[in-house]
Amino acid sequence: MTTTALIAKQYIEWLWQSNALPFCLAEPAEWQKYTDVETEIIEEAFQQGLPEALLDDYHIVFARSMQISNNDEKKQRPVKRVVDRNKDEREKRVRAERFLEDSILPSNSFINWQIEPTTPDFVQEACSHYGVRWEKGITCQSVLEMWIEKAAEGFIIEAKKVGKQREGEWMAKRLLEQKNGSKQQVEQLCVKLYCMGSFLYRKLNETMRLQGDFAFETLWKSRVPTLGPFAVLLNSAMNFTPTNMIVYRGATMTNEQIEQFRLCVVSERKIQLPAFTSTTLNPSVAEFFGSNVLFVIDLEKDTGSLDMSPYSNYPDEQELLIFDGFPAKVTSCHFDEIANKWIIKLWGLRCSDL
Repeated sequence: MTTTALIAKQYIEWLWQSNALPFCLAEPAEWQKYTDVETEIIEEAFQQGLPEALLDDYHIVFARSMQISNNDEKKQRPVKRVVDRNKDEREKRVRAERFLEDSILPSNSFINWQIEPTTPDFVQEACSHYGVRWEKGITCQSVLEMWIEKAAEGFIIEAKKVGKQREGEWMAKRLLEQKNGSKQQVEQLCVKLYCMGSFLYRKLNETMRLQGDFAFETLWKSRVPTLGPFAVLLNSAMNFTPTNMIVYRGATMTNEQIEQFRLCVVSERKIQLPAFTSTTLNPSVAEFFGSNVLFVIDLEKDTGSLDMSPYSNYPDEQELLIFDGFPAKVTSCHFDEIANKWIIKLWGLRCSDL
């Protein structure tokens, strides 16, 4: 996959004043950034010369530089637009939710790999649901268009459930604009959408991590029709690592979950990570947020993955996305007294090793 002009654009931020008393002049103003998708919605309205931008919870009145609650006109806060903020300051921003997994649910953080694995796969389940043979891939334009339509419908359905209908509609519109585009153009857009801060990243991975936990099987399968099509498109965008490399990911885990990994070392059990897994090439990014576990993952050449940096507004994250169903062996699990956290080392496996 190659980077196109779709990715490169002027960097713009929209921020809202987050002080408890936003109109009090006695204290310095504190500013909070809108999410990536909210920023796109606001900026598009601004560029079109519209008087307002409508978000899920607020609307922005450009003439007044003001955010106003959709439910209470009295709840107002100043906003501002920042263009090309200092590059060094911008690139230092990284997102905790990208590399710090809160693994309270499900009960297992991985799928046990068996000699003849029968564990259902989210992407394959989506293909089965829509009558597409996964091994054939996206072989023709009509199949690609079907996945685009179903993914767009799914965005809106799932966004409504979490009070983010405007976000879902914006993402659906962007995707449908590529309905007549090439497979590569669609894949690039899907990667860009996945990189953005929105409900989609959280909901998709929350759902896919439930695979392998029988207690949540009905729940994750219920989301196959809505989130599955986008997972298929994102999966098709995957490349392969050009060489061996080490990547990192933080996690906040219970003692019971850590013990599961320790037992994998003893039993030499092979595991799978069921969701798309965001990792970083920079260990300081994974360690920055104070998690109690640091995963150190050895990837062999040709591991299914994708360098997300060219598509992200947060290039300093140095994100490498590992494909869903990533097979691995737990080689060690120990508590590091100096780092004051558990270090769990995984070794990526080839299909021939399974």
